Amino acid sequence: PISLTSGSTTIKAISYVPSLLPSAVVERIYTFAVTAPVFTPPGGTPPTGGIYAQAQNVVLSASPPDAMIYYTTDGSEPTNASTLYTGPINVSTETTLNAIAFKVDFLDSPVVTRSYSFDPTLLATWVGNNPSVALALPAFTSATGIQSGSLLTRGANFAPSDFNFGINRFDTQSSPAPSNLAAAITDQTFVAFTVTPNAGQKVSYSEFSLYVHSLDQLAIGELLFSTDGFITSTSVGTQAATSLDGVLGVFNVAAVAALQNVLTPVEFRCYFYGSGPFQGRGLGNNLPGTQMIAIRGATSAIGGASNYASWATANNVIGGANGDSDNDGITNLVEYALADNTRGTFTGNTLSFIKRGAPFGTDITYTIEESTTLVTWTSVTPTSNTPTDITYLMSGGPKKFTRLKVMQN
Repeated sequence: PISLTSGSTTIKAISYVPSLLPSAVVERIYTFAVTAPVFTPPGGTPPTGGIYAQAQNVVLSASPPDAMIYYTTDGSEPTNASTLYTGPINVSTETTLNAIAFKVDFLDSPVVTRSYSFDPTLLATWVGNNPSVALALPAFTSATGIQSGSLLTRGANFAPSDFNFGINRFDTQSSPAPSNLAAAITDQTFVAFTVTPNAGQKVSYSEFSLYVHSLDQLAIGELLFSTDGFITSTSVGTQAATSLDGVLGVFNVAAVAALQNVLTPVEFRCYFYGSGPFQGRGLGNNLPGTQMIAIRGATSAIGGASNYASWATANNVIGGANGDSDNDGITNLVEYALADNTRGTFTGNTLSFIKRGAPFGTDITYTIEESTTLVTWTSVTPTSNTPTDITYLMSGGPKKFTRLKVMQN
């Protein structure tokens, strides 16, 4: 083998065999070039730009790794007299970055341009990936107050698409299509994502935007949210997909009380339904660097006393501690004390309950009691009583009843 490592080389070859005429001369040119610089996070293509919630440290890379990268931030064309890249570039205001890479005996890379914009109301975004791959997120970005690392997931019948329509898509090839929302819920044809506030933070949502696309242009995407694992849910709105390029649906939720001052995770699902074959439908568009999903709103510290009253105010709970704001037969105080896990668990002979936990719940006394008559109750010592749970190993013997008693301090 002829080893070539750099520069531009022309190789000419001819072959000979005794008693035969020589072959024709064959010429091939081999040229080495530096690859286009890669931006992480990717930003966007001007003039739209990648929109972020907070400052970004932009990392540049090229191949070979020892190539020298130069960049500008004023819109000018970069040269080897521009700023040399030596480490992450902190971008905190609207900025356009131009970058080029050089290496001796290599052709220069092309110039790459990426723009970065900032929206203080932006809470979280998801940017597309290969349509057959569940999105692992560095494609996810989030504002302060929101936990990072949320994945887009598919419903059971939202099978990955075989069609590679682009890098900014999350598709299905399921067929036939459910005809309405009820059928889509039964068929589990949805894309889901969850937003979780950081501890000590509350979230007030103002707007959701997402791109819905369809190969057959007959799909409808309907966005729902739930705080109980979709035992119950509420619709935010619908968006028809009239183009494979993606149609942007924008849903204003500032007036939705259940999405204001939220302390707990909220799961969102976009269900897909409509007439026609069910192929190439999902979230996304043909615009690299744009958000497949964007969530806007505000996060803030919970503040004030971390007690029942502040929890009730933040969650729009009415009726006082002994009331039943959601009419489920369980008092507000019990739901507060047990973080809505009011049934507890019973494994073997061990009864367990999960407490509300920090920053709330410190104003509650948790007591295990037993009775043989359901009239007189006696306090017993829990097997375990931590800030997050309380358990009790029930002993054998005569029939006994066991309960958890919660009281405000």
